[in-house]
Amino acid sequence: MMRQRLNQWSVLQDIHNLGEALHIYEKEFRFDECAHLVSSPERLPRLGALQVVLSDRPYYGRELRYFNQAPWWYVCHFDADQQEDIVALLRFQSVDYYCKVYLNGVLVGEHEGYFEPFEFDVTHLLQEKDNLLWVKVWAPWDHEILPRAESMRCFSVKREMVKGTYEHADGFIQRDVNPVGIMGDVELYISKRFAFAQDWNADVQYHPDEGWAEVAVSAQVLGSGNSTLVQGRILDQMGMEVARAEQSTVSGGAVCLRFRLDQPTLWQPWERGEPYLYTVRLTLMNGTERLDGLEKRIGVREVRLERTHEMTRFFINGQAIFLRGTSYFGDVYLSELDFDRYYRDLRMIRDLGCNCVRVHVHVEKEAFYEICDSLGLLVIQDSDFNWDHPTDEKWMERAAAIFGAMVRTKKDHPSILCWVALNEPDLWKIFTHGLLEQTPEDQIMLDTLCVKLMNELKHIDPERPYIRASREEDDLESGDSHTYTGSLAVGTAYPQIQGQTEKLNTEFGMDVPGNIPGLFRDRRIFEALHPVLGELAGYQEYQYRLLSYYIDHYRAQKYTPCSGCIQFMFIDLCPQSFYGVLDFHGVPKRGYYAMLEAFQPLSLLARQTEEGFRILLVNDLLRSFQGTVSYSLCKDGMAICSGAMKTAVGADTSAVVGEVQWVFDPQERLELRLYFAGEDGTSLAERTYRDVFYEFPGMAGQSIDNELGMRTYYFDEAVKERARTC
Repeated sequence: MMRQRLNQWSVLQDIHNLGEALHIYEKEFRFDECAHLVSSPERLPRLGALQVVLSDRPYYGRELRYFNQAPWWYVCHFDADQQEDIVALLRFQSVDYYCKVYLNGVLVGEHEGYFEPFEFDVTHLLQEKDNLLWVKVWAPWDHEILPRAESMRCFSVKREMVKGTYEHADGFIQRDVNPVGIMGDVELYISKRFAFAQDWNADVQYHPDEGWAEVAVSAQVLGSGNSTLVQGRILDQMGMEVARAEQSTVSGGAVCLRFRLDQPTLWQPWERGEPYLYTVRLTLMNGTERLDGLEKRIGVREVRLERTHEMTRFFINGQAIFLRGTSYFGDVYLSELDFDRYYRDLRMIRDLGCNCVRVHVHVEKEAFYEICDSLGLLVIQDSDFNWDHPTDEKWMERAAAIFGAMVRTKKDHPSILCWVALNEPDLWKIFTHGLLEQTPEDQIMLDTLCVKLMNELKHIDPERPYIRASREEDDLESGDSHTYTGSLAVGTAYPQIQGQTEKLNTEFGMDVPGNIPGLFRDRRIFEALHPVLGELAGYQEYQYRLLSYYIDHYRAQKYTPCSGCIQFMFIDLCPQSFYGVLDFHGVPKRGYYAMLEAFQPLSLLARQTEEGFRILLVNDLLRSFQGTVSYSLCKDGMAICSGAMKTAVGADTSAVVGEVQWVFDPQERLELRLYFAGEDGTSLAERTYRDVFYEFPGMAGQSIDNELGMRTYYFDEAVKERARTC
């Protein structure tokens, strides 16, 4: 076997899209005769989104539009150790969005998408010396705007490409940004006579009643000639073999191996045990000669989703689980995320107390899911379908194929809890004065594109749960809700959610700018926000209070009826998009600490009552606790009311610790301290509320600087005054 990374690339822009008519991919092409039609080839320092590689300011600016106004041609010259009886594969990690691949003047294949690895068999085209590889790449702008919906900004765009939030996303990605390019490594892979295709699956089906699991491995052997033998082994975490199977193949072809695991160790979310992983290893043999190999890690677990008109609840390995989560979108440009960056973010997410991550309307790199597998973080995986898309039959067939590729390439990960087929379908139709309203038209995407996607999903991955349309709370194939009271719903105040019940909330949050040193890194962003930087501490305090209030609200309703809540979102995906509780540079905002305090698996919380306040103990762990809860109300650091209560809370449940009577002065700022100690005095949980029950009034509103793709802010004097006193 030989792996050769192709890393000497140049690129040019095909200004008039004439590259194919001019046969630019042939060795005889004369640049000097066509310089007025194409740009000069430019050496690339690395592969990645062209905006990042070639522009000094890739996150905003009208000059970025030229990256998507005409196709790009990548060219690479390379030699290969030519041998007889080989299989040669050209492998791409990812290309955004459309591409055509030419080797030595011949079209070897085309691809559509941005996240899926793909490969082409180039055995019969490969030369020992001076191979010429051309790759045409383009990600065009969508131009169809729905009539009479022009003022709805991004919501009215008919999204022709299947690239989710990377395409014209409100509040995330600036108007002129549309990632394009070869996003990851390109590799020439050579194997003797036979090779495994890189697209393979190891499906796990657990039978809890019988106590065993079946692992069904499907792979493809490429090549021709004599028969070969595929040996399959499953290893435990100590490297010991626990199952074995093998199959002969004749002249290449499909491989289907089945393994039985008796009494397997189950994969569990981090708070419930070990995220145990087995290794599946395939070896391609010709007699005693090893030709090729594949390896991946899998987990054995059972996932179930129960939905009624009163409940939307997930079960892992037969036990209900309350989801404490955040949404993730690490960077506008997927090429800029690597293993180290993913690990930093996901480890911080777990340390916040989260057990779940929602990948919001896009697909991450493989490393993201591998880390979630190993950390025991559950993943709610959205598709790339959001708001509005074409509904003609030809487009929907293309879209369903790309959706199917997502499911097929990611379904082996035990961390993936469920798929989301559509996010907020037809949302542009129900925006009225900044508030959401349900209308009969809201069924359009559900009755067209969603049918195609669900058919694809149920064919490829019938065992795993799904949400067919996120935000459709009353739909028994969906069942979740999104709530932005006090933030995007301008004119509302977040305490208005009091008394509201939700079965499962998968979006809530508030966007505020990060810290001044981070903002100052980009002078234009800093200057655009300069009028409100004096209020920055107040904005961050507002985010802190809103998140704390929401999380307490949902956790106080644990299973009555709420089964979880997922904050929107963890980190700012570019310097001027502010939904994260970390800024773009990874520095926490105040909201980060709200989640850290409120999202621990064993949590204390306080809810105001007419006569004082109620103390609750919420336990998401699978063991019970007994001990004493102490409380103290403090003014200027001195306790003015205190006490202690014996309490007990069962596994995965909540308990009312007790009621405290106190008359709160609306103008008085008090601190409430709560502390839970076990019977042996061990500290089990604590919580401090500064300015307890002193909440913010409604926001005045937000506006958009479209040149920067950035929200600007204006709060009324009541909010500013509250910010100054909190």
